[in-house]
Amino acid sequence: MPLPRDRFGHPVTTASPATVEAIDHFTLEILSHGKNAGALLNAAEADPGCAILQAHAGALHLFLQTADGVAKAAPFLARARELSRGATERERLMIQALDAWGAGDTGGALDFHLIIALHWPRDLLNLKLAQVHQLNRGDRAGMRRLAEAACVHAPEFGHAWGMLAFAREQAGVLDAAE
Repeated sequence: MPLPRDRFGHPVTTASPATVEAIDHFTLEILSHGKNAGALLNAAEADPGCAILQAHAGALHLFLQTADGVAKAAPFLARARELSRGATERERLMIQALDAWGAGDTGGALDFHLIIALHWPRDLLNLKLAQVHQLNRGDRAGMRRLAEAACVHAPEFGHAWGMLAFAREQAGVLDAAE
């Protein structure tokens, strides 16, 4: 039986439609700076066997960018690592990226995000995570390049265009950002 797909067309290693819906909801919340990304934690509890769902639950805590967030992310990331053998290549790379971030290796995390972006440019959650690391490093040109590629491959998603506008704004190209 083929794997279900997320809103961007990527396979998700789960048998649960509710898990895919939770991942899609989480992704949209992160992309739109929504207030309900935390709902993913209930989904992670309901489907403890989905590696990418566990990894995303870890990411939710890593977004805090605090020692407490890293500590709260650790059990989710450990579970994702344990489950990763059955995951897709994209999911495994995302788990490795989030693992690196959790270990404080943001350069390594960014390297994994760039690999994902090269092979799966429609993965806008990956793009958002890459932009977080690029922004923290002051890599405005890198932010722009990734967002431009996403806009080519996912032009129907306004969030891709929003990330491009943000990258241009960060680079001081306000007219182009608008």
